[in-house]
Amino acid sequence: KKEREKKKKVQQEKELNKNQTFDDMIRYVRESIMSGSSLKTKLQEKYQYAIIDEFQDTNQRQFDIFKNIFMEDEQHRIIVVGDPKQSIYSFQGADIDVYYQAVKEILETGGEICRLNTNYRSTESIVKSCNKLFNYYDFTGTTFEDCGYLSKTSNSYHDTLYLGNPTHGFWICKGEDDKSIQPEEFPKIVVEQIIDCCTKDQNGNTKLQVKSNKENDYRN
Repeated sequence: KKEREKKKKVQQEKELNKNQTFDDMIRYVRESIMSGSSLKTKLQEKYQYAIIDEFQDTNQRQFDIFKNIFMEDEQHRIIVVGDPKQSIYSFQGADIDVYYQAVKEILETGGEICRLNTNYRSTESIVKSCNKLFNYYDFTGTTFEDCGYLSKTSNSYHDTLYLGNPTHGFWICKGEDDKSIQPEEFPKIVVEQIIDCCTKDQNGNTKLQVKSNKENDYRN
């Protein structure tokens, strides 16, 4: 009883001083969305797609918000990216059961599972060691599948083209006038670089092309 009274008093103080915690914001947004307010309509009008990364760290309130906005009709889509093996934030309210239930509901409404089963960032020895380690552990609710990798001798290793020429990456270190870029300039430059790479020519091909699964074939 004393605990409830303390929580009630804290809530009253926050409302009086117009303060909100992160949990308060999630709760208020969920209540507004679930009640069918204009907020839901405005978000649906503005956004057609939702992509949620690190989805294994979500909770029921958060999923309720996205579910009611993006899973009610054919005009909206939701994409979730997650790995249940990485669910480590239960102390902050993350609920792995929400992850499994959400995946189930997405599949039942016509969704599909796309496994990212190739590691493009780690060395062969690290990937093989992790595969061996994970195969010894029983991950409740999911089945572990060995992760693939690209060796440096592979024809697919870093096989990308920019304007038809091989490229291995993009570096942002100096401006055109040979002066160091200021930290606040990086976001703008990165966005400009992404837009440039995704710009299509008259044939519909982006400037940046990556090797597909087919021999000698590249895709946007």
